[in-house]
Amino acid sequence: MTVSLNPDDEFEATLIEMVRVHRFKKSVYGSNEDPFANFYDAAHHLAMTPLEAAIAFHGKHDAKMTKWLRDGQPTDAPGMEDMFIDRAVYSVIELALWNRRTANGRWGE
Repeated sequence: MTVSLNPDDEFEATLIEMVRVHRFKKSVYGSNEDPFANFYDAAHHLAMTPLEAAIAFHGKHDAKMTKWLRDGQPTDAPGMEDMFIDRAVYSVIELALWNRRTANGRWGE
């Protein structure tokens, strides 16, 4: 099924940006074999599952955003929108890792 997104719709424009960010970051952090390779690598080094690693990375952004808001950082500060997008992308990656684990019955390293 092909889905086309409307860049004039705020929600769909955000999804387009999420895809753009994910494609860029997987080219930097992923591998040719697995776009989520960095989560498996981090999980190995931190003695946790790839999903737990993704949740930890997500949590780092949550903590930074909470500090910015608590300390009065302007909500239009550069980086705030990027963090919202990153957090949304992490949520989708977490779901993809969960689905991978559920489908395979293991993490499949």
